[in-house]
Amino acid sequence: MTQQVPPCMLKIENYRRGFAHKYGGTSVVTKDQDLEIIARTVEHFKRTPSDGYSFLITSGLGSLGNGKAIWEKKITDLMVQSASTRSFDLAWAIAKGRAQKNLYDHGIPQILLKDQIDGIESDLRSGNTDERTLAHMMGFGEIAKENTFITLGKHLHPEINWHRMRVPLLIAKELESGQRTNLPISHRETLEHIRKYARIEELQGKITVGAGFTANLSDQKIGKLATTFRGGSDASLAYALAALDLDEGVIFSDREGIYPVDPRLIPRSVPLKELTYREAKLFAGLGASIIQQVAIEPARERKSRLFVGMSNGNGASGTLIGGQPSFENYGVKAIAVDKGHTFVYVTNMNEQPGEAARVQAIFASNGYNIAHEIDGDDFRAYAVKRKENFHLLLKELSDPGYTIVTRTPIDRVVLVGEGMELVEQHRTGASARQILSSTLDDLGIRPIAYLDARYSCSKSVFVEGKDRQILLERLADNFGFYDRN
Repeated sequence: MTQQVPPCMLKIENYRRGFAHKYGGTSVVTKDQDLEIIARTVEHFKRTPSDGYSFLITSGLGSLGNGKAIWEKKITDLMVQSASTRSFDLAWAIAKGRAQKNLYDHGIPQILLKDQIDGIESDLRSGNTDERTLAHMMGFGEIAKENTFITLGKHLHPEINWHRMRVPLLIAKELESGQRTNLPISHRETLEHIRKYARIEELQGKITVGAGFTANLSDQKIGKLATTFRGGSDASLAYALAALDLDEGVIFSDREGIYPVDPRLIPRSVPLKELTYREAKLFAGLGASIIQQVAIEPARERKSRLFVGMSNGNGASGTLIGGQPSFENYGVKAIAVDKGHTFVYVTNMNEQPGEAARVQAIFASNGYNIAHEIDGDDFRAYAVKRKENFHLLLKELSDPGYTIVTRTPIDRVVLVGEGMELVEQHRTGASARQILSSTLDDLGIRPIAYLDARYSCSKSVFVEGKDRQILLERLADNFGFYDRN
């Protein structure tokens, strides 16, 4: 196979400090993909000064196909699923088999993963599935690919110094004693940890390969493997980029960039060229799964530019995160959908001071975050996401004598974009809110509620679930998100 190396995603001829590239699970499935990644990494390494940094962040093997069948799922998803069901045998057998086949395809001896596999299987045989074992199982896919890329790199390009991360890039916060999975990232500790590690290991002039998603519990507990939330590989890249002031951070995936509307809902939309940090953080938090929200903050703090692009393309398309808001790029950039809300209507409330706070406290004590609140003439309504204890919440709300009515399913449709209240008026004679309202009127949809904070970069409307798709399609058309070619 002739390996075609895409050009630098940010059009940088030579780096000042270096780069960090992360490859999503769908980009590391086949032998040819792995070889292309090695070739691309080496090409970019050649543009890096002798005292610069080069990072290759790995994900676990992704889906083989549509991901619906268990043997087609991402390795890490298999491990997470098995942990939730406490049923490990089948998931582990599939994950191990796929990792071993990947080695076989490259002609790499199976012994490369022996210690990792033996440790996990020893725990499974003994029935030891505590948090330590779960962390090693969930990080298995990422660590397996890390080993593969190190081995391939040294074999194909022995003239280059390849360095495997001795410890993960991320530092995680221990929420409960002994917890080792699904942990949040310690922002300051992680930045300092990467800087210190780079100095100790002398990473300049090397290609450093690290497993994304994995973490240490704290800087004082190096060696105690933990895992972050799903998608933590994006954070591994962003923190390396920010901590070492690198020139380029690219998240490679199977998509051409970040789409203004979920392509599964609107297939004919065109990828965005640019997003500000604030737009990207909001959009990611609303389900733009191609990048994780937590990756935005370290990039924003250090003014590092992130690029999201396609791994099997020519590197010319993609979305830049880090653009500056200006009048020229004001306007609605994207539309997000936040599904699955329920509105809880509370009536027959006493008009006494503190009554509303009492109701809010009931939601909070049952673990519910209120997405929106409506203060009506004779009622209050609260938008929440249902949990297993929803019936207990309703019972507790009814106990004081309130009358409770629920309305579901309700979806939130969100317009995202800096300065939308200014530029839409300038270009079309109507504000974003006016366009949203007129679209609802044209479709005969009665909105349940608006969420419209002045000077924010979002405007939302809650509608019944049955109306969401047609509203999304019409808004995508009205804001020009369709590919007209």
